[in-house]
Amino acid sequence: MKYKRNKSVRYSYTRHQDSYDYSVFIYNPDTGKDYIFNNVAAFIWEQLGDSNDTGMLVDYMLEVGIAADRKTISFDIEKLLLIFSNHGLVEMVE
Repeated sequence: MKYKRNKSVRYSYTRHQDSYDYSVFIYNPDTGKDYIFNNVAAFIWEQLGDSNDTGMLVDYMLEVGIAADRKTISFDIEKLLLIFSNHGLVEMVE
């Protein structure tokens, strides 16, 4: 499946002072709600760009060593993207 970010959503990255971890502050003006993503969700958000195939995202995460098991990471990414979609943060393209 392919997803793309909702173009009206605004976001900014924040880096934690005591580590190299970062998070993303998300604001959805369509709903008036805001969110803070941890570094893993922030990484996936960053990788989405304008649109991204979830299979390519899984491959990338396996390649860089973020995930060790294709089945588990595929499930986790789809679950996270469904949450993003339910909150109007991303839209399914296919």
